[in-house]
Amino acid sequence: DVKILDNNTTTRRQQTEMTIESLRVRQLSASAGDVKILDNVSFMARMGEFHGVLGPSGAGKSTLFHYIGGRRVQVSARGRVEVDGVRVDRRHLMSKIAYLEQNECLLGSATVRETLTFVAKLQLKESEEVIKERVENTIEELGISHRADALVGDENIRGLSGGEKRRVSIGEQLVKDPDIFLLDEPTSGLDSHVAYSIVTLLRKIASKQGKIILATLHQPSSRITAQFDRISLMAGGRMVYSGELKETLSFFAAKGHPCKPMFNPSDHFLDIISDKKTADTFADAYALIEGKHNIGTGSSAKGQTAASITGSSPAAHRATAIVSWCEQFRALALRRVRQWWRDPVMLVSELAQYIILGLFLGSLFRPLSQNATDGPFERYSAIFFILACLCFTPMFTVITYFEVERPLLRKETATRM
Repeated sequence: DVKILDNNTTTRRQQTEMTIESLRVRQLSASAGDVKILDNVSFMARMGEFHGVLGPSGAGKSTLFHYIGGRRVQVSARGRVEVDGVRVDRRHLMSKIAYLEQNECLLGSATVRETLTFVAKLQLKESEEVIKERVENTIEELGISHRADALVGDENIRGLSGGEKRRVSIGEQLVKDPDIFLLDEPTSGLDSHVAYSIVTLLRKIASKQGKIILATLHQPSSRITAQFDRISLMAGGRMVYSGELKETLSFFAAKGHPCKPMFNPSDHFLDIISDKKTADTFADAYALIEGKHNIGTGSSAKGQTAASITGSSPAAHRATAIVSWCEQFRALALRRVRQWWRDPVMLVSELAQYIILGLFLGSLFRPLSQNATDGPFERYSAIFFILACLCFTPMFTVITYFEVERPLLRKETATRM
């Protein structure tokens, strides 16, 4: 069950599973009304490679990732996505893709191990032993074994550092064992050293586990740029160039823009493509190169389209098992009780509410006689107030948590947890 990759790396997979070896986007265009966001974008990413997508703000990087990842986008789009040369429906590809957005959203009252275990239990229909082993392996892969039992933390709870939280966010997706990993600005808000360690981790995961990892970055340092196996440059919704770093440098040099010695290649590329006229010139040249490639492969891709949608590509259509409703409810209830117990402010305030209400109702209706036939209206009132308190007091707690946990709800809903 160990597959040897072309780049002398290994990946452990079950023999019954198929791995996705390549992902290709062809002629993807997207627009919102009269505004064109993506314009005929094409590129390819391969298994075991760390692929960087660079470009200035507004280049269309996030929209591209949203489309590939199957996220809901408020645009009209046309184009196709191919897996191992076979066109697939994005709905069938969603279970193979993990998508990490720029702003991480973690529950501060949970530990690292509890956070990953929760995700694994909701996403994987496996035994407790298998889930535990996968979680421990993921924690070790992330390099945070010494912090496995530390609280994640938030503004009220002291916990992990920014870099450690980013690793946990990566671990939430990694524990699901996706074939394709999309990351939107994974180094945003981190210092240069921590950002480099995150990028190094991602490249290690790509090569060691044989995954396709694509990450958008805004202004990577030269050390980070050197970690990319391939890069794609975008500007104004167009693909300016996509290839290995050496190929990209040669492409720009051939167009009269060589990179100076000891200069950051990413800064060099971004400085050039920030000018719209120059970026369009490069994008036109790349479109010609990509067009020649499409002519050679277009007929075979068309012949495979209909079959792929009906399930001819096992890697693209392998379904991720979803746990039962009861198991999901159990995991959510356990997390909620644990969160309630570990939040001292909410715990004390909620207990105080019940104690104060109990004392108030007790003193209010204490004068009632022991005779059940006396004061029926007062007894009905007591029952009404008790039931009202039992119904509405927990509701106030839910309302308090609702606004705080809304981003977490959106993230978990988007990732189909």
